[in-house]
Amino acid sequence: MERHFSTIEISNCGRPTERWEARALLRIGSPFGMRLRWSPHLVVHRLYCSRLVAKSLSCVLAAIWASYDRDIEALRNEAGDLFGGCYIPLSGSKHGRLTPHAYGAAICLGGRTPSTRVVRAFEQNGWQQREPGQFAAFAPESPRA
Repeated sequence: MERHFSTIEISNCGRPTERWEARALLRIGSPFGMRLRWSPHLVVHRLYCSRLVAKSLSCVLAAIWASYDRDIEALRNEAGDLFGGCYIPLSGSKHGRLTPHAYGAAICLGGRTPSTRVVRAFEQNGWQQREPGQFAAFAPESPRA
């Protein structure tokens, strides 16, 4: 991942530094309210992502919204608005490597089985579905032998 993104600077408390977050991340808006997967009664309208994927992710969210004719009920009926996170500090994989979430280059959206409209919006903008409802702008590097 560091081939595509800058090395994450770690503070003394083990979290990314504010300086790195300010340089690497951007707060973007969503054209529709996204319900949190773990607390669906809470709705967010903004999220942090990598500056390198912000434009692309904004296009994805706009495409999803347009594909539902800007109808929040239709979007919710297919769980297209369920949001599980984007930038997750120091999110790691089972192989001990940082995942795209650690860089703000992945998002969980659309529930456990996202609709074809959600999947299509990501794929048409160059994102890959890594697991159901989890999309990454860049494929993580293969584990080394």
